Formats: sequence, structure tokens, C-alpha cells
Amino acid sequence: MNIYSPLIIQDNIVVGLEKDSLSITIPKEIIGIADKAFKGILSLKEVNILGDLNSIGNEAFMDCINLEVLNILGNIESIGEKAFCNCESLKEINFPKNLKNIGALALMGCSSIKKLSIPYVFNGTMGYLFGTKENDVRFYPANQTVFGASKNKYYFPKSLKEINVLGDALHKYAFENMYEIEKVSLDDIKTISYGAFINCVKLNSISLVGVTNIMNYAFYGCESLKEVKIPYTVDTIASYVFSCHMDIYLENKDTKGFDPLWLSGSKEIKIH
Repeated sequence: MNIYSPLIIQDNIVVGLEKDSLSITIPKEIIGIADKAFKGILSLKEVNILGDLNSIGNEAFMDCINLEVLNILGNIESIGEKAFCNCESLKEINFPKNLKNIGALALMGCSSIKKLSIPYVFNGTMGYLFGTKENDVRFYPANQTVFGASKNKYYFPKSLKEINVLGDALHKYAFENMYEIEKVSLDDIKTISYGAFINCVKLNSISLVGVTNIMNYAFYGCESLKEVKIPYTVDTIASYVFSCHMDIYLENKDTKGFDPLWLSGSKEIKIH
């Protein structure tokens, strides 16, 4: 008798299903989900992960187009390439803070996602996760950016409005041309790199709590960002960080670590 039915288990790793299921629960004893374990299972609508996993394999949930709920209650160290590719019914994903690796194109085709919480543990921009293949998502040509930004072309879900980012630093051009993103929260991020939010034209809310360094052109072209609070933790701000009219509130009035040109290129900015 399979006590884990309908899961098929080998050496404490889930490798598949005995039968189609609407909902599955990965118990605490499980240490991983194999490559392609649930690939293309159309009946699957809910996944609950209770324990700590070493990994979710490549294409593990790929083409689970009816998967709506992903509850991750434990920790996960690694997520493979295309792990959730084409999970077009997922609306929210909250990856655990301890995640150490996430593969390329892990979220390609997740065209309904509205809210994402993810550690910044990949070497590249957010386009690394969503890829260059059109799949019912909006096309954003990154070669239309300025100041030498990436020439790659990515497809970001037009539904994605809110992101919570975990980690130490944002990669150069991390969110470039994510035109639909409206709200970003940074959790333990210390450095916002060059052009991190360049041309995020609908970004209207950003939390900088805990940030210490803001690099050149970080918020250049963020025309919907009307108010920014610079916390006392910010030691350095490079040149040309902002370009649009807004109110900036400084917790620390000592700006000796700020580049003299940190507001250059800005229009109608008021300092409070």
C-alpha cells in the first residue's frame, strides 16, 4: 500500500502521480521533486509543500495550465529550469527566503501572475525567469532602453503588478522595462544597482527600508513614481538616479555621500 498515494515516491523524492488529482500535498518527509514529475498534468489545481525540499526539478510543473494555488510552507534550496513554465493559472507565488538557486525560464508563460515574492539569487535581470518566448504575455523590447541597457528581448506578464524581492543586491538592469509593475518591496536589499528600475513607467510605490547604496539611473524614467522616502540607512546615491517630477523625503539631511549630480536630469523634484 502506498501511504503517499497518489504520489509516486522513490528514495523520498516525488517522481510522479499514480492518477490524476485536483490537489496534492507534499509531506514533510519528502526531500525533492524530480524532473518532469508533474509535467502536463491538466487536472492539477492545488499544490501544498509542507516540508523542506532540496530541489524542485527541471520542468517539474511545466504545462500544468490549471494549477491555481501553490502553497510553500517549508524551505526550498533549488528550483530547476522551466519548473513552472506555462502555469498560466497561477496568480501568486511566494518563494521562500532561503532559496539559493532558481533556473532559467522558471516562470516563462505564467501569464496570470499578479504578485511575486522571490529571492534575487540569479545572475541576470528578471527576464532570466520569464524568457523570450511569447506565451499570452506582453512583449517588451529591451533594446528600446537607454544608456546601454540589455539588447535581449523579454516577455513579461502584463498581469504582474507587485513584487517583493529578497536578498542582498539587485542585478544591473534588474527590472528594466517591466512596464506594468506598480509596487516593489525590498527585503534586506542593500544595493540597488545601475538602472535597476529603468523605464518602469507604472512603478508608483517603492520601499527602500534597509537600502544603503543606490547606483546610477536606478529609477530613471519611472514617471509614475511621485514620492520616494530615502531612509537614514542610505549612505551613497550615484548620479542621475531620478528623472521625473516627484517629492523626495530625506530621513537624514546629511547628503555628503550623495553624488553632486544625483538629481541631475530630474524635473520639478522637491526635497523635504
